[in-house]
Amino acid sequence: MFRGALDAVLDARPMTPGAMPIPSPTRMMVAGDSIAEHGTPDTWVRIVATALGLSDTNLGWGGQSALEVAARQGGVMARLTFPGNVIPASGTVTVTADTNPVGGNPGSGPDGGTVYGRVAGVAGSLFLNGADVRFQRTTDGAAVTVPGSVAFVPDRGTATRGDVAILAAGRNYTADVAAIVKAYVGMVAYTNPRFLTLGILPWEGTDPTHTEDAANWALRELWPDRFMDLKAWMLSQDAANAVAYKLTATDNTAIAAGFYPPAYRDDGVHPNVRGRRAIAQLVISRLRSEYGMTLQPGYATPAMPSVVPDHAWDFGGLLPGTNTVSVKARAGALPAEQSVESAAPFVAIVPASFKVPVVTVSPAWVRGSTGAVPAAQTTFLVGALTTTAGATSKIIAAAGGVIFRVSSGNKWELLANSQLITSPGSIDSAPHVFAIVQDGANSALWVDGVKVATAAGASFGAPSSVNIDLGSSSGAPARLAGGWVYRSRLTDTQIQTVSADLAAATIA
Repeated sequence: MFRGALDAVLDARPMTPGAMPIPSPTRMMVAGDSIAEHGTPDTWVRIVATALGLSDTNLGWGGQSALEVAARQGGVMARLTFPGNVIPASGTVTVTADTNPVGGNPGSGPDGGTVYGRVAGVAGSLFLNGADVRFQRTTDGAAVTVPGSVAFVPDRGTATRGDVAILAAGRNYTADVAAIVKAYVGMVAYTNPRFLTLGILPWEGTDPTHTEDAANWALRELWPDRFMDLKAWMLSQDAANAVAYKLTATDNTAIAAGFYPPAYRDDGVHPNVRGRRAIAQLVISRLRSEYGMTLQPGYATPAMPSVVPDHAWDFGGLLPGTNTVSVKARAGALPAEQSVESAAPFVAIVPASFKVPVVTVSPAWVRGSTGAVPAAQTTFLVGALTTTAGATSKIIAAAGGVIFRVSSGNKWELLANSQLITSPGSIDSAPHVFAIVQDGANSALWVDGVKVATAAGASFGAPSSVNIDLGSSSGAPARLAGGWVYRSRLTDTQIQTVSADLAAATIA
């Protein structure tokens, strides 16, 4: 039984030298492999740090074993042997290492394939030269004789001993559970009491027998109150709800086989934007419950209009600089899959002309749903073109079957049932509040509370789709703050009121 091997490893756990630093509640260190490094700079580590207002040190390094990760974190000190047992006075020298801190993928890690540290008090760095591990002194000095192998003390590991620690290694060489346990025991001993361990993900196509299960069991046995079961989370409906995603038949087939959804990953194991957000949601939740951390306030989410919409999606609560692929609906009892979702990640920014974060929605889009097609609909959009150049005939948004676009004559235009509603004035790149009214002959386009164009007759039609698409795959270069939908035709007075409310809340 593996329990006996686990006990043997625990009995042989290393004693860790040095005084324990005072834990810092404002800094986070993650020791991991490519799961932590993947997506740089938009890693799950950065998403967590941004959401909780932490400074972060990401020690992710693709391809490394748990022991190699621990050698950079400091929990398992690599021991180096120098030729002749002498650290030369200058230059570089090839060394042997019992555990290789620079193993794994060349060029990975926070310092591009290099690990800085000290050997017998001599500052220097380790790097690979082909298959050779090389040590280079930081500054020249006297040669130093060492008594055989000597510990390499990593700088980043030493500097982050007081940080809140997320230990997230083990996806490579996962079958060697004893080595993973040794690495984790060392890392836990070297860090401070504020730590969590993150479980190991399954790897479809590479690890069909799920060797991660034994390692995850061991980590849970060792620290049951600190273990985050990442595999179980990523296979759960709760994770899908957290990122506003509807699992497909393909996803459910993968889940049944013990792998996390293909919609969350770039390949068999590495998380894509949606997957990294799902991982971050688990870690954020656990840090908040375990250590009382609080979410950082973003820019104030725009206040709801005084005429409350039936459905609303806005980007006002996003932290500037944060990538996102989904925004949950603020109004309307919609299931998760009907929240706004995109085909590509968006970066929230606050241009000078806006009070709140907006996203550039073209040439991609976000999609919401009203759940059912109403008899009439009024949709408000707050946004601006980034430039008027190249915007001709490009789509900005679509609501209920009506396309909102730039006309061939560079006008604001609505299109439905081959019928057009075109504004008299030319487009510009200033922010506006647009209102789209869909109700047959009463259909109209409003800009900033002014009705600028109306339908020529009833043939423009009523709403014909539940979808609210912000942006288009071939759309205009547009920025939008959100969409607000009413399942009826508002009166002119109500449209003017809502336009004024949204302008006051979003436009600078």
